Amino acid sequence: INYVQNIKNFSANFIQSDGQSIEEGIIYIGKDRIRVDYFNPSKITIVMDQDKAMYVNYDLEEVQYFNPQDSAAGVFINIFKNNSFLEDADIDTKNKSMLLKKVGEIDNDKFTLLILFEKNPDILRKIKLEYNNKYNSVMLSNHNFNAIFDKKFFAMTNPLL
Repeated sequence: INYVQNIKNFSANFIQSDGQSIEEGIIYIGKDRIRVDYFNPSKITIVMDQDKAMYVNYDLEEVQYFNPQDSAAGVFINIFKNNSFLEDADIDTKNKSMLLKKVGEIDNDKFTLLILFEKNPDILRKIKLEYNNKYNSVMLSNHNFNAIFDKKFFAMTNPLL
């Protein structure tokens, strides 16, 4: 849990699947915000902090702002930016891996969160969120623990203007 809470200035490539489609991109974790850049199959950027988020679909030239806590995105921001979010998670340790499991609610709907770590060294490998009879699985690779970001990198101003 301390490992996740202390991730700052981090980036990793990811492959995300919901069982029907596959998306690829890069996730960036800064001091206060998270940025997700999808590049396949569509070019989309999401920038989030605890109480606001921006979604940009470059293909459709569309920008939307929303509260991430009202959606599954809130679970992802809470993993990294809410120090108490994982405190009640169940932890199962195997020889070379560790699995955190947390059950909670989003708008009165139950979710199950699974976070898989590789041990020695500790590396976050997979996040799976089951919610509303659906799931989203994010596999991480090419971790960069020393990323450097320009202050504007996490800006939530409309990039299409």
